[in-house]
Amino acid sequence: MLIKFAQLKIRDCHWPVAEADGEVLFCGEPAENGCPYCAAHTAIAHHPAGRRRIFAQRRAAAPATQLAEPRRLENSIEPPAKAE
Repeated sequence: MLIKFAQLKIRDCHWPVAEADGEVLFCGEPAENGCPYCAAHTAIAHHPAGRRRIFAQRRAAAPATQLAEPRRLENSIEPPAKAE
């Protein structure tokens, strides 16, 4: 079940899933007690490996034109170059 932001209730899963017509669609399944996400999305949110897998799947599914290049902050600290 995918729902728009305006339709979300406090007990609905607030995990953004897709975008349609310029609006973000959310999961909308029943949320876990005390958590804004359903059981499946809570598991992903609390496991870094799960997040990496989801982002990899999104990148594989998205056309190259939709992928944004990473932005660097002007004052960001660059890691030192590795000596060879």
